[in-house]
Amino acid sequence: MAVFRPAAPFGDLRGSIGQTTYGRNGAGLFARARTAPDDSAPSAEQLAQRQMLRDVATAWLAISAAQRTAWRALAASTSMPNALGDPYTPTAWQLYTRLQLFLLFLGLAITADVPLQAIAPTSNFEFDYLGGAGKRIRLLSIGQAAWSGYILFQKAYPLSLNRYWCRGPWNTGKDLVVDHTWYDTLPKTVVATDQITDNKAYFIRYRILDETTGGISCPIIHRVTSTT
Repeated sequence: MAVFRPAAPFGDLRGSIGQTTYGRNGAGLFARARTAPDDSAPSAEQLAQRQMLRDVATAWLAISAAQRTAWRALAASTSMPNALGDPYTPTAWQLYTRLQLFLLFLGLAITADVPLQAIAPTSNFEFDYLGGAGKRIRLLSIGQAAWSGYILFQKAYPLSLNRYWCRGPWNTGKDLVVDHTWYDTLPKTVVATDQITDNKAYFIRYRILDETTGGISCPIIHRVTSTT
């Protein structure tokens, strides 16, 4: 289903109508052919995600009335961007699921603790491409970090140099999860030599779990090219 902001005729349009998908990237609005659905059997990753959601739903039903009230209060004070970038107020279940699924994806356990804030701070990371025999994409800096915890790096498949924006799919077999002991010393390799093809665009998506507040940052996507 498409999400749009009415204007004359349309100010912004997101999602699919018929066989056309609409969106926006750094170059402006775009429309492309809709990707055909895949009716094949679910992958191991899909089955694992479904089981995670079942586990989170079970945990939600088991929390106390006081915890449920605290989650509702947190949701009422939280503003998140929708697909158009407009703010909206999530439900308690949406915030709870967002955190618990992220914890499970990182290999951590479901928690009964209510975060101090749902949206963790982030910072602007810097990446570079190192060519030659040991070619790789490196993390150079995490900027001014007002947070401490875990980082999830997700990497898209290599794409044409003509691509300037990507929102997935992400190569789940190449995810990288690190804690603060990893990024204390930089630079660090994010995309290794065996994952790189020359003259391609690589998109790296990262999110932060802030251990101080218990919140999760909004995702940020960087583009790095394997050209010298």
